[in-house]
Amino acid sequence: MGAERRDLSVWKEVYEQGKQIEAEFDIEPSKPRTTGRQQHRVNVPGTNPKSYWQRALYLPLTDYLIQGLNFRLLSQEDHFLDQ
Repeated sequence: MGAERRDLSVWKEVYEQGKQIEAEFDIEPSKPRTTGRQQHRVNVPGTNPKSYWQRALYLPLTDYLIQGLNFRLLSQEDHFLDQ
């Protein structure tokens, strides 16, 4: 999964699938406006919608999944003692 996170072709495919779904519902790809004093949303730098959504959604989600899998599967702690 870490290799998929680093592979740009995987992100491009995910983004293209998202654009196809957007096209079905007549939604234009966009990103939130960015200002210096944002407090209630992710404030990541992105020059276009593709780079914004990669940094704001895709990378944090894959990092979360990798961390969760490592904790559940690779750590040596007893996770199932209650069972």
